Amino acid sequence: MVCDRGSVRPENQDATLLRLLERVVQLPDAESLERPQGGRSVLSFTAEDNGAPSGRPSDLLALVADGMGGPPGGAQASQIIVRTVEAALAHVQEFEPPVFLHGLVERCNQAILSEAHARGLIGMGSTLTLVVLSGAQAHLCHIGDSRCYRIRPGEGKLEQWSRDQNVASQLVEEGVLSVEEARNHPSSHALTQAVGLGKPLVPQLDNVPLSSGEEIFMLCSDGLLRVVEDGEILAAFTRQPPADSGERASMQATAEHLLDLANRRGSPDNVTILALRLQPRDEG
Repeated sequence: MVCDRGSVRPENQDATLLRLLERVVQLPDAESLERPQGGRSVLSFTAEDNGAPSGRPSDLLALVADGMGGPPGGAQASQIIVRTVEAALAHVQEFEPPVFLHGLVERCNQAILSEAHARGLIGMGSTLTLVVLSGAQAHLCHIGDSRCYRIRPGEGKLEQWSRDQNVASQLVEEGVLSVEEARNHPSSHALTQAVGLGKPLVPQLDNVPLSSGEEIFMLCSDGLLRVVEDGEILAAFTRQPPADSGERASMQATAEHLLDLANRRGSPDNVTILALRLQPRDEG
C-alpha cells in the first residue's frame, strides 16, 4: 500500500482502511504523512508487517476514499468515511457483506452531510471504493471514480471491476464518446455520484466468486489513473523479479513502482494504491 500527495497537490486528501479479521490498520491523517522524499509525503504498508494472515484470509475489508471539496473539506470527507466504516464494523454482530454494504453508504453519506453543515463546509464529499473478501466471495461497494481492478497475473488478465461514475463514462455508455476520448475529456473529472453531497446514492454493489488461482484486487485513487495506463498496471503486476529471488516482486514493491511512475509523469492529484494478493488455493 502507498498513499502519496503526488507531485502537485499541497496536501493528501485520500484515505484508506484495511481490516483483517479483528485487526484494523489505518493510514494516519495527511499532516502526519510528511516525510521528506524529494518534496513528497509517502507512507508504505504491507499486511505482513502487522501480523496479518497470509494466503487467503477468511474475512478482509479494504477501502480507498478520495476526498473532494477543496481544503479542508476533501481531507475531512475521506477521513469521515474511514471513521464511519470503523464504527460500523465495531457494532456488527454477524457480518453479512450484502446487508452491511447496503446500509454503510447511507451512514457515510449522512456523516459527511452532518459535518459539512456543522462546520460550514458545504460541498465536501468523497469517492468510496470498498472490497470485502469473505469466504469464497469478493464483494464490491463503489461510488465515484476511484477504481478496483481484478488482476490474474498468471493469465495476463486485468479487469476494471468498478464502473467510473462520472460524466465522461456516462457519455461512453450513450455512445457519444469512445473510451479513449473519455480518458482525457474535461467531463472525466465531473462525478455523477459522490458520498456526502446530499443526493440519493445508487452505489455499484457487486460480488464475484474468488478464483482458485493467483488473484489480485487493486484499489486506487484517480491520481494514478490520470497518467498510468491499464496495460502498464498489468505489466507491473506480472513483471518478474531478478532470477535469484525465487518469487514475484512483492505487492509493496509493485505499488511503489506505480507510484514513482505516476509522480515522474506529474500526476495532478494524490495517489493511493492498495493491492491485495490471494495465493493459489492448495488443492491437495
